[in-house]
Amino acid sequence: MQPDPHQRARFLNDEALVAGISRDDQCWLHSHTDHCAECAAYAELTSRILQGLNSFSFEIEPAMHRRVQNAVTDRAQRLGEMRRYSQIRPWRWALIAATLLILATTPIYRNMRHKQHEAEMGRADTLLLERVDAGVSREIPQAMELLNLPGDVR
Repeated sequence: MQPDPHQRARFLNDEALVAGISRDDQCWLHSHTDHCAECAAYAELTSRILQGLNSFSFEIEPAMHRRVQNAVTDRAQRLGEMRRYSQIRPWRWALIAATLLILATTPIYRNMRHKQHEAEMGRADTLLLERVDAGVSREIPQAMELLNLPGDVR
């Protein structure tokens, strides 16, 4: 997809005024503005605005200049510190997320372990009852036989 020639012309015009553009881009820009009145008017207007800004100057006292410079420097340092802190944030967020995950899953894990323990104890109780029942079932017939002996020996 071809970029819009008018957008390209505005971009190249702005770049030419601020940083400079290549010889090929200059040729293309001049060719385009020769045929496009809208882009030629844009180039003229931005050129006048930049000339007006360049002519705008005033004198300030040195103390005011130092205060402005210090304010700008302080602001730049604060922004630098903020960038440093923002670089730390991703690992902090990862640590917080891991901690919350552990805190959230610990009660679930404990509950599962508790239910598993209860199930194991239930199985152990069932096995014990089955053993007792089997032992009693074996012993009762033997005891009944002793009670039914012929010749009552009492």
